[in-house]
Order: sequence, then C-alpha cells, then structure tokens
Amino acid sequence: MARVPTGTIVYFSGLEFNGTNQYAQYNAGLSPAPTDNLTIAFWTKVIAYGAGDSCFVCIGKSDSNGYRIQITNAGLLKATCSTVGNFSSGQTLTAGTWYHVALTRSGGTWQFYLNGAAVGSTAATVPFAPNGWALIGAAKNSLNAVSE
Repeated sequence: MARVPTGTIVYFSGLEFNGTNQYAQYNAGLSPAPTDNLTIAFWTKVIAYGAGDSCFVCIGKSDSNGYRIQITNAGLLKATCSTVGNFSSGQTLTAGTWYHVALTRSGGTWQFYLNGAAVGSTAATVPFAPNGWALIGAAKNSLNAVSE
C-alpha cells in the first residue's frame, strides 16, 4: 500500500478470496513506513475459519518486520507487530457477520477497535519499520514464501 499524505482518504473496491490460495499484493516500496501514529483499518466478513491462522493484512515481511492482523482457527482476532509484540483483541469474530476492524498505534500503544469499540491494547517496544510488500489475505516472509 502506497504511503498516502496525511489527511488523504483512499477508497478501494471490495475483494473476495477463496480462503485457500488467493490474495492481493502491492510491491511498491513501503519506506519510510511509520512505526507510531498509524492506523490500519478494513471491513471483513469471514465465511469460515481456516485450519490455522489466517491473515487479513500483512504489511512488511512476516518473519522480521511489519504488521500483521490475523484470525485464529477459533475466530480470535490478533496482531503481530514486527518481532516485538503479539497481542490479542480478546474478541472472537462470528462467521457470516460483517466487522469493521482497526488497529492503531499512538503514543507507543497498539489498540484494536472492533466496530468502533476499543477491545484490546498493548504497549510494546517500537516495532521495526515495515519494508518489502503489503498483502491482503496472506502473509509473506523474507524468503518470499506465502503463508496464512
């Protein structure tokens, strides 16, 4: 996802994936990417849970830097922030229901929002700035291997 000037609103069309091997990838440079005062937000409707963790959004390389928002095979919403912070929203997403998900970092604290309500937060060490690529519906590591 391209770096967009502060205050700019960007609109995208909806995407639908088969839950197995489909995803969207953006290869343009992500540097310099923010490590504080940022928001990642999207609408989602999960049809069914996967056998393992499934990735909604991965910005950067999943094994070294960047940010990932995932759902577990039990429906729990969680985030991985570089290699310095993993935390849960404490909320389980119900299959077949639309949700607005947002993850923010401000003043050193990560905060999940689900349908506008604050649901889980953590203060973690400053994450490594993402580089590489951005994916919707999958994660990719520094060896270019796609997962989740």
